[in-house]
Amino acid sequence: MKQQLARAALVLTILAVLPGVGLLASGWEAGDYWVWQGSMEQSPSFTTTTTIYVLQSTGVLHQYELDVLGQIFRVDGQITVTLGTLLRDHNTLTSKGYNCRFQDAARWGYMPPGTQVEENRQLSDLFFGDVSSKQLTVVEDACVDMAVPAGEFACCNKLLITNHSESRNRVFDRRRVFWASPDLGWPVRTEEYFDPAAESYKLVNELVELGHVPPEEAALLVLSAIDEMKDHSWATPSTIFILRKQLLSLGLLQNEAP
Repeated sequence: MKQQLARAALVLTILAVLPGVGLLASGWEAGDYWVWQGSMEQSPSFTTTTTIYVLQSTGVLHQYELDVLGQIFRVDGQITVTLGTLLRDHNTLTSKGYNCRFQDAARWGYMPPGTQVEENRQLSDLFFGDVSSKQLTVVEDACVDMAVPAGEFACCNKLLITNHSESRNRVFDRRRVFWASPDLGWPVRTEEYFDPAAESYKLVNELVELGHVPPEEAALLVLSAIDEMKDHSWATPSTIFILRKQLLSLGLLQNEAP
């Protein structure tokens, strides 16, 4: 009983410090995983791979689902591993916690078709002392069928998200398009334009694989990726130690030493 209370306290602490995002509701199980590959038309040699594993999944009060996710991101030989906790409300299709590359799609993907949202933020410029303004506009279309390497997904929600920011030294525009599957709970395709007017620097992410492995295997794969970070100069020993400790605390690798 004490261990359950301690784990619940740990989960609530993680939720308190992680940013809140919305996520499309779907039932997940420990060991589920998804793989996206990213490519850029202007630079064929540039590729990315994003893999997300469900390390634990627990039902709470028949309405909520508590998931622990591990994300492995690879780009140009570099690797980044992040762990996070996600609390999902199946009745309202909203969630709290976890921060990933597709958080904006997760945040807005549950909203009714045709929704337009504008956000205006004032952010301090740490380098020049000026203030930058950012605007976010979201337009959502309903029921778009999308075929990607992982398969065909019917009735996806299509989201257009544009960002505009200005500061004393530069103007930055960014446009992203997401095709999010309500059944899957993730976007199956994303397109990102760093120069929307000319549609240049187009980065595309597509879901290429999804499946299920034993939870212990999922934990070992994430642990292996954490150990692989030792080969990168930016990954400090303390960062690797904390990630390993967090993963081992899930109780899936009792025979492993941190």
